Amino acid sequence: LDGNRIGNEGTLYLAKALENHQTLTSLSLENNCIEDQGAQYLAHALETNTVLTRLDLRQNRIGNEGVNCFVNALKKNTNLKNLYLDENEMTDGKAVSAIVNLLDCRYNCYSLDFYGMGDNLIELLSSVLQRNKTIEHITLITNKIGDRGAQVLASLIKDSRMLISLDLRSNHIGDQGADYLADALMNNT
Repeated sequence: LDGNRIGNEGTLYLAKALENHQTLTSLSLENNCIEDQGAQYLAHALETNTVLTRLDLRQNRIGNEGVNCFVNALKKNTNLKNLYLDENEMTDGKAVSAIVNLLDCRYNCYSLDFYGMGDNLIELLSSVLQRNKTIEHITLITNKIGDRGAQVLASLIKDSRMLISLDLRSNHIGDQGADYLADALMNNT
């Protein structure tokens, strides 16, 4: 259902259907008009839906309030493995960190694109990345990550034996940050 005009009202209808649905495992609502209210409806449905493992809500208008609804729902729903919230309107790093912490044990891929949170994003993720040694893919596109964030990330990936891909496109990493990352990758064997 990507790229439609599904707003909060349409999301309510979908959420009601999801509450007791027992076969749909993946739902993609990327690039619609879903706001915090719609996120609340979906989060409520996730509290009872035990089948859905992937929910894609990229490129919507979900803010901090909507993310916090998902934080509460994911405390009850342990089956959701992939939740994509990239390119929404979240500004609260604590909410993003809470989502990442909840998905920590179930997730081997982190995609946190277009948040624009800078080095703070890496600092929020650092404790999760230290605990989860199974992470294979990290995507942090367009986050204003600078040399300081690259240094923190480099120290974390130096010890990771599972990392397959690292995507840091369109950040603010300079020569020093590149040096930190190169050293970490050379020593990551």
